[in-house]
Amino acid sequence: MDRLQQLKQSFKSICDKLGHEWPLYAVPRHDGSPHVEVSGDQLSYVVTERGSEFERRTTTSQDDLLYWLTSDMVFSLAGHYELNHREAGRDFRRIMFARELELMGRINPAWRERKEAEILDILARHPYRDENEA
Repeated sequence: MDRLQQLKQSFKSICDKLGHEWPLYAVPRHDGSPHVEVSGDQLSYVVTERGSEFERRTTTSQDDLLYWLTSDMVFSLAGHYELNHREAGRDFRRIMFARELELMGRINPAWRERKEAEILDILARHPYRDENEA
């Protein structure tokens, strides 16, 4: 099995664990959605829109690439969850970040820790702002 097929199979397994289908593209769609490029031992996560490349992350680690793809999906799922569970007066990120951690933990405890470190970095620069704190 080639590396791209391996990635697709692994990502489908992750999606199944979350009970959600999510596409994994291998060619640019130029609509802001990421695609994966495989070149030798290099794996690239690439975002293009209207023919322009906006982001490229390259790694040799399948785990890293799967984390990036899963992180996108989890962010979207957590955002939808937060919209349906919003609490007046509370920073929406409280619910969204908690949901992201829960979903990442279902996939891989190390990924949950990695996501938590990213969230803590965000909060260090941009703390929660609940309405009653303003």
